[in-house]
Amino acid sequence: MKKPAITMLLHIMLMISLVSAGELTYDMATGKITGFDLTTPDNPDAPGSYENSTEVWQNDGFVGRLTYRGDPTTLTFTNSGPIASGTVYNRFYFTFFTNGTTKLDRWREFFLVARVKGLYHNGSQHDFSGVNTAIATNGGSVPIAFGAGPELVSPGQQGYNDSGGNGTYNGTNGYMYRYKYQFIWVDVTVILTSQKKNLKKGYYITQFNATTTTNLRYTLQLIGEVDPNNNQQEPSAFYFGIESVVSNPFPYTDLFSKNSMGNSLHVGKLRYFSLLDSADVKFSSNPAGTAATFTLTSAGVNPVPYSLVFDLTKPNENAELITSAGISYESAYLSTISPIDGSSTPANIIEGDLRIFLPAETYPLAGTYSSTIYCILTQT
Repeated sequence: MKKPAITMLLHIMLMISLVSAGELTYDMATGKITGFDLTTPDNPDAPGSYENSTEVWQNDGFVGRLTYRGDPTTLTFTNSGPIASGTVYNRFYFTFFTNGTTKLDRWREFFLVARVKGLYHNGSQHDFSGVNTAIATNGGSVPIAFGAGPELVSPGQQGYNDSGGNGTYNGTNGYMYRYKYQFIWVDVTVILTSQKKNLKKGYYITQFNATTTTNLRYTLQLIGEVDPNNNQQEPSAFYFGIESVVSNPFPYTDLFSKNSMGNSLHVGKLRYFSLLDSADVKFSSNPAGTAATFTLTSAGVNPVPYSLVFDLTKPNENAELITSAGISYESAYLSTISPIDGSSTPANIIEGDLRIFLPAETYPLAGTYSSTIYCILTQT
């Protein structure tokens, strides 16, 4: 049986600035997104008790890792799901979910504990922060003091070698990397507090965003439970998101020479991840999901037509021109490999790149142009 469709938007703009893109993804590792037992609070259950050097990822509430590439940033955690009623603190809450409806007056409170670490280019792990950060309230954050990524420097520039040492790169001495680490990751753990209201048997959901200062975002939806019976259907825990990989706005010169499928501009990355539910995704130029006529628009001037390409990478298929809103792409049950330790997590996955290109010899008038691509997911 198909579930109601979910629509995500990729909004793109053209203008005169360019900033570097980054990447924020989820690595389950030994964590989980379902099966959090809400019956008993953690001990201790105060945020200050966890702001020390003791690792907490071994706890039953370990969610997994958020992996990051980009410049130094701050990662902020905000509630993006149901808002519990009758709470005392501004924290995070699992709320009761039954028959598609959330009961906001039934909840269990929690906060998050995060720990930032790095992976050197030689594959060695580095617990450089050495301490945990408690995300004690909605809107709390954790600093990421170092950048990460595979980018290289030119001879004469300062760089890092594969073990994190720094120096001036001379073309042969190994100080070739722009960033000290190839990946930064953040261990995220749920800590249940004693604060609760009207708990009853069944399933509970929570949803929160992790967002960088450059607006990279990952949304985590978690499922908790209190001794559910066989007649209660477990809600779906999944991730579905579109990440922009260009600055917004970006300069028209980046797009002008892109005039074919083989020479197109990469503007976004689509990801779907679910342990339980398969899905398919379609693309449209209108919110009704019925058209595939993509244009860049600006006030007072004629729209500029462009073509949309979807390059499905998981499961791996050939790139395809989106000529109809009826073209769909199905998930596959695949193993995702952790970039940190090589561990494997099987899940229903759709991943792919969104690319655009213009007709040759397109010369629009000056202005700021925008377009919205509607990405419509249906779970099955």
